[in-house]
Amino acid sequence: MHLNLDLHPLIFLTTVIFILLAAVMLLMGKAKAAVKGTREWAAGNFISAIGLLLFGLYDLVPDYFSLVLSNTFIVLGICYLIAGIWAFKEKPINYIILFGIPAFTFLQSVLFTNVFTFFEVRKVLFTLAILAGMIILAIESFAPARKPLYIAMRITAVASTLYGFVMIMRLVSIIRNPGTTPLQSTPINISIWILTSVIQISNSIGFLLMFLYKQSMQLQSSLSGMQRFFSIMAHDLRSPIGTISMIAGELENTEKHTAEDEKLLISSMKDTASNTFNLLENLLDWGSNIIGNLHPQPAGFNLSGMLNEEIEIAKSQAMTKQIQIRKDIPADLYAFADENMCHTIVRNLLSNAIKFSSVESSIMVYTEHGFREVSFVVADKGIGMSPEIISNITNSNIVSSMPGTSGEKGYGLGLSFCQNLVEINHGELYISSEPGKGTSIKVKLPAYHEVHGKH
Repeated sequence: MHLNLDLHPLIFLTTVIFILLAAVMLLMGKAKAAVKGTREWAAGNFISAIGLLLFGLYDLVPDYFSLVLSNTFIVLGICYLIAGIWAFKEKPINYIILFGIPAFTFLQSVLFTNVFTFFEVRKVLFTLAILAGMIILAIESFAPARKPLYIAMRITAVASTLYGFVMIMRLVSIIRNPGTTPLQSTPINISIWILTSVIQISNSIGFLLMFLYKQSMQLQSSLSGMQRFFSIMAHDLRSPIGTISMIAGELENTEKHTAEDEKLLISSMKDTASNTFNLLENLLDWGSNIIGNLHPQPAGFNLSGMLNEEIEIAKSQAMTKQIQIRKDIPADLYAFADENMCHTIVRNLLSNAIKFSSVESSIMVYTEHGFREVSFVVADKGIGMSPEIISNITNSNIVSSMPGTSGEKGYGLGLSFCQNLVEINHGELYISSEPGKGTSIKVKLPAYHEVHGKH
């Protein structure tokens, strides 16, 4: 059945819709509270728009542009939409899918358009590539999630599934009417272009809803973190400062104390002031991280010297529990990161190791290095952590606190803060732990080669 209808306006209208959706996503991706996946989704819409525009020029430009490149761009755009879902779900990108399906589309389009003129075979394989992409997109969007994220992801899943059925209809049409041209105004071609626009809008609505929900979760997490921040500032800092004030008052009354008593009071004041300073320093870094003002200033620095410095500082804390800190750190090992942030990371890891280690146990600090990265490990033989606790640390911005083996008070800054500092320095943090057997935390950072000045 042939209808006297020009499909060019419909194709160009669909192209404009894709470009507008790409622009909206691009603006969201540039926002300060951007959610992972926006830029990939914007790229997917824009690349698909290029493919549709080239396809709309069918019979006006060579087949290489209107068919080969058009098909490749459309499939590549769909694969970038899939990459957007992966990024949103914080899954690693499968580059075999991202570039493999478009590469297959390009090769078969070249083969069956310019080498062997089998347009029907090309159309079938192209349709199968789009169908495969839509199936993957539907499966990734259908993954279980909490409401209302559940509803938003289902919108994208349903829209992708419907478009998959449209591609099956196209396959049936190609088999039944092998001689039809791509822009022939048949009912199936008209339906495909109309549904393409409607379904892509539905897909983007679902994705927008997912992003809005994720942003609200991030805002809620930030508010919770700020509430915790001010709670610590108001309560936990009051106690040590009060202790310092009380000791200062005792020292004023010199008649009541011997020289030995005064020495002990001064030592206690020094320790309290040092711990309070470290806490305040961590709190200021953490507060900056919460409001998004924590920006690393990476440079090459001597990682070995930094580790040795922090170990020496931590020894006084370890002595209170008769804990030995052993080390295996070669000299002149360099990393490329923000040195001050790395001091904070090591200080927190050592403090946690001491806090959760038993009296008279030991802590080991050692390094590993390659050409592109350098790592340090802090391993203790303390109480360890369950998989659930590790999951909460690595997947949540909500900090929590638990007492140490000698009842030490925790401030809730925790490993999640350290993990964030490591990540913004382009590093990785790994936790290996077993309840009752201890914890080993490995931090991997980019290496720096001082001789050549390269990293």
